[in-house]
Amino acid sequence: MVQKFEISYSTACQREMDNLRESPQMRKKHRRVTLALEKLANDPWYPSLRSHKHVAVNDEEGAGVFGSYVEHHTPGAWRLLWRYGPGPREITVLGVGPHP
Repeated sequence: MVQKFEISYSTACQREMDNLRESPQMRKKHRRVTLALEKLANDPWYPSLRSHKHVAVNDEEGAGVFGSYVEHHTPGAWRLLWRYGPGPREITVLGVGPHP
């Protein structure tokens, strides 16, 4: 299947992803994040992601920031924070981690 969007990462998020990938204790969490990223690349509005715009949050360039679910019905469930761009078919993941 051809992805609709290319996924890139902020510097901070890339470090988070590297730490997640390298931790044996986080193997299951890494798999869930990877599956959510695949869905995000193919369709940012895929129903299980429950993507939504954070009304009060904008990135440094004034663009909207969106949140998507990695997990559901789990204490401290993980989320993705992302924005469209900088390219026309690109999504930049700003952060990944537990919901505050």
